[in-house]
Amino acid sequence: YSTPSTSKVSFVSAVERVINTSPLDNIEVELIKKIIEYPDIILKASKNDNPSELINFITSIAQLYNSYYNSHRVIEGNHIFNHRLLITKAASKVMENGLRLCHIVSPERI
Repeated sequence: YSTPSTSKVSFVSAVERVINTSPLDNIEVELIKKIIEYPDIILKASKNDNPSELINFITSIAQLYNSYYNSHRVIEGNHIFNHRLLITKAASKVMENGLRLCHIVSPERI
C-alpha cells in the first residue's frame, strides 16, 4: 500500500511545481486531477477485487487525453511546452502501468 501513496506524493509535488510555473487551462487541470486519482483507483480496484474499475479509469484517461492532445500542442516549432510534456508522460505512464496491472501489454506505437 505504500507504493501508490509514495507515487502520489511525488507526482503531486511535480504537478504543484508545474501549476505554480505554467498557465494551465481547464482541460489540463481536469487531466491532472484525473491522473492524481490513479493510486486511489488501484487501491479501490484491489480492495473490491474488481479490475474493471481500473480498466474504466484507464479508458477515461485515454479519452480525456485524446481530447487534450487534439487541441494542445506539446511541441510547436522549436518550442517544447514542458508542462504539456509532463502531462503527456504522466498520462502515458498511468495508462501503461494500469494496463500492465491487468496483464495487458500496450503497444509502443499504434
